[in-house]
Amino acid sequence: MRGALIVATIAVPLYTALLHAWIYAYRRRDTVHLWLAVSALGVTGIATGIAARTGATTPVETIYWQAFEMAGGALLLIGFVRWCHALLGLSYPRVERAADVFGGVVLLSIAADGIYSDATVWRHSVSGGRIPEALLTPFGYVLVAVFGLFSFWLMVQLGRHVRSHPAARAPFAAYCCFWVTLVHDIAVGANLIDAAPILAFGYLAMLVGLSAGLVGDFVHSMRDAARRATDLHVRVTEHGEELRRKERQLVHGERLAALGTLAAGVAHEINDPLAFVSSNLNRVEEIWSHPAERRDIPEILDECHEGLARLRGTVAELLRLARRSESETVPLDVAEIVASVLPLVRAEGRFRARWTEFLTAVPAVRGDPGLLTQVALQLLLNAIRSVPEGAPGDHQIHVSTGCEGGRVCLRVRDSGPPIPAAELPHLFDPFASLTAEREALRLGLAVTHQIVTSHGGDIDVESDERGTEVTVWLPVAPRADAPVRRVHDDAAESALDL
Repeated sequence: MRGALIVATIAVPLYTALLHAWIYAYRRRDTVHLWLAVSALGVTGIATGIAARTGATTPVETIYWQAFEMAGGALLLIGFVRWCHALLGLSYPRVERAADVFGGVVLLSIAADGIYSDATVWRHSVSGGRIPEALLTPFGYVLVAVFGLFSFWLMVQLGRHVRSHPAARAPFAAYCCFWVTLVHDIAVGANLIDAAPILAFGYLAMLVGLSAGLVGDFVHSMRDAARRATDLHVRVTEHGEELRRKERQLVHGERLAALGTLAAGVAHEINDPLAFVSSNLNRVEEIWSHPAERRDIPEILDECHEGLARLRGTVAELLRLARRSESETVPLDVAEIVASVLPLVRAEGRFRARWTEFLTAVPAVRGDPGLLTQVALQLLLNAIRSVPEGAPGDHQIHVSTGCEGGRVCLRVRDSGPPIPAAELPHLFDPFASLTAEREALRLGLAVTHQIVTSHGGDIDVESDERGTEVTVWLPVAPRADAPVRRVHDDAAESALDL
């Protein structure tokens, strides 16, 4: 029985101190757990002193362990005052400083042997035996009285806030249990009653009650945090889907803007075949009445078919670029993508520069056909706009594809004026301030960069007096688990739909 009581009065407060210290380490903003851990550590010291005093055989040992109890009580008071303030959200700096001063006085008095006298009495023990107890000096009685006043003031503070702070109800009930044992032991110490000291069990009951309430709040807050995390994940998923939808709208808008830029060149691509088809039809009409000349009709029809095929290819490319489709990831041939865009941009750049192309076969990459086509189109348009009009023989635009270092690259180089060095780091920033020549391309460049990075690639830009070279790097598809998607096949399907 005696061993069980010792374990209960020492082990439980020590466990409480460690538990709340761990909670505070996990949640630093909850200082209420820190000060309850300090209070529990003080109770552990008091309980240890009481348990050790049962085995004391001399007055010196008794005084030593009673001083140990008093030091634990001072630590308890310092921690409990701050715990009460943290729980109720109060701020009484003077009271906290007074508790600190009291603790310091207690420690100094212990060091000076000014609390206990040499006189010893025997008190009853809860285990059935008797334990020695050194009597207090007059100064010691003053310290005990101050400790009692502090304890009473804390109980009053808790009682005043029970109605306004529902969280204070359980601590107030636990503290009242402790106060009853405190009054009981004061009466025992004043020889008003002959009974065993039970203050250690009052401390124990108070700590268990307070700890249960705080741990319950901690568990409830963790559940609430888990619920909020789930709600936040759902909201992030919804907002992410909304951002992806707006991103697709932005890319589609840039694609239509690029088509507007190509309008003049595309009109030329359409007018040329229409002109010789119309001329050939007029020729057929003229020779229809001359049977001897009808031998030229097959050749004229072949030319008409060729012109109509060019018309159909141009319209199909326009439809493919303008068509909005949901995002899909398939194996793609970058050279095929560039080749599908070149017929549309050559006419736009015919009055600016000479074109050279070196589209070598490259490994397949995985990506969205529409988005990567948008990248190729935007880079080619940027190169065209970088070259001034009126001197196509003096400028050149070079397009090439290749594979280096396990990555597929697309290079577009123009011989236009260099990009200022200050603008290069912000070239793909949609909110950067660029020169007038590149201000119109700002959003298109930002969208291009976003598309490339979303495909796991990079963009490098080099610019000097010889011109500007933009290189797009894309990772090679990990394995050829599907046939390469042919962009021209999509164009043919679009033309057939027409």
